[in-house]
Amino acid sequence: MAKKVKGGSNTFDPELLKRFDKEMTKHEDEVASKLGEFRAFKKGRDQMIADLLDRAKDAGIPKDLFKKLRKERKHLANARAIRAGLDGEEGETYDMLKDALGGLAETPLGQAAMSAAEKPKGNGAEILSGLKQL
Repeated sequence: MAKKVKGGSNTFDPELLKRFDKEMTKHEDEVASKLGEFRAFKKGRDQMIADLLDRAKDAGIPKDLFKKLRKERKHLANARAIRAGLDGEEGETYDMLKDALGGLAETPLGQAAMSAAEKPKGNGAEILSGLKQL
């Protein structure tokens, strides 16, 4: 069953339809062009990164472990950014949830507690001699 178009008729204005189609095609073509530019840019950067990894490998750095370390650092930075974006009650609730899952040391409160904890003074032998026997 045909849906009635605005104005009560069962037909469409062909000129209006052509204008919308032309404008959408223009936008789609612009997107396709920008995607092509980006792909060319990314291909160049990917090659630069591959060359850099080869240089690191030649310098004795294990390539796979270096890539995994960088990935881990990126994920940790993203996780810190998530918490940094929360404030007030939302941040406190987030910290409570994280604490319940066992991540207190990574929360601002846990970090403050860790840094405020008294560090033993003296050399290793003095510290060990001060420990109580079990």
